[in-house]
Amino acid sequence: MGYNEVENFINSNNIDFLDIQAVNIFPTTVFSCIPENIDNNKIIKECIDFSNSNPSVSKSNFGGWQSETFSFQNHDKLNNGLENVFNLSYSAICFCNIISNHLGSNCKFNEDSVFFWININGFGDYNVLHCHPKTDLICLYYPKIKKNQGTLIMLRNDSSVQNNFYSDIENGTRFELNPEEGAFYVFPAHLYHYVTANMTNEKRISISFNMCGYIEWQLKN
Repeated sequence: MGYNEVENFINSNNIDFLDIQAVNIFPTTVFSCIPENIDNNKIIKECIDFSNSNPSVSKSNFGGWQSETFSFQNHDKLNNGLENVFNLSYSAICFCNIISNHLGSNCKFNEDSVFFWININGFGDYNVLHCHPKTDLICLYYPKIKKNQGTLIMLRNDSSVQNNFYSDIENGTRFELNPEEGAFYVFPAHLYHYVTANMTNEKRISISFNMCGYIEWQLKN
């Protein structure tokens, strides 16, 4: 029976559907914000200067440059010209705690929760498909990104990608985000994602934060 036959059958038999309800389960939310009092120009300069004097490591870049992973356990990098980048991590921690409270989670974040690195992509460089294991949230900050410098693509992780129903729904299996300069973006770390190629001759700069939280148990009377 085709679609039209089904419709005709329902109409001819006076079939109605009462009390239709929908419940969203397993929600995936992408949060964003523009943090205030951030000196973007100083962050950009620190990232460029550090890349000029340190070799790249291999994480998710195809081409381009990525820094080592920083944490407050190796905060000696503050003395190597990354003071504003380190200070930015406090804003990331604060934003992720706001998100946790908003969603009703007992997961909290502090200085021991954050591990971060710098990504710099030139013409034709991109970030390959990947996720961030053993991490709760991914927080991305873009101190420098312009039009045609890449789109952040997030993919659903289950077998719905092979399902006609969900693949035909907008954002059902794939979500595209055009990052804004000076903005944070936070999403679950298990989501596979990649960033398309920078198609300009200017450098795209982002800072990736792995947010590894801890559970704060609250005793209830």
